[in-house]
Amino acid sequence: MRGRPIPASSGKTRRHRRRRGGDRDANKALHLAVVVWMRFCPHTRAYVERRTTEGLPKPEIRRCSKRYLAREVYHALVADFEALHAP
Repeated sequence: MRGRPIPASSGKTRRHRRRRGGDRDANKALHLAVVVWMRFCPHTRAYVERRTTEGLPKPEIRRCSKRYLAREVYHALVADFEALHAP
């Protein structure tokens, strides 16, 4: 059962996560990019401020931002790959 989510709930929070395996260097790069975004990017700072007022803790905001960035990077990589292999 490789792709099945693992429960990562505590207290009132109900959440699941994927397995921790994978490319640790890529995970570190995503983490660093999100930390820099949260500190310097005006759009991300506004997002962090809005989510903080909604009651989310910083680690949860960082997790959501990493997911957003990972999707953006994935779509950019797929587009580059398709452009490279286009007839």
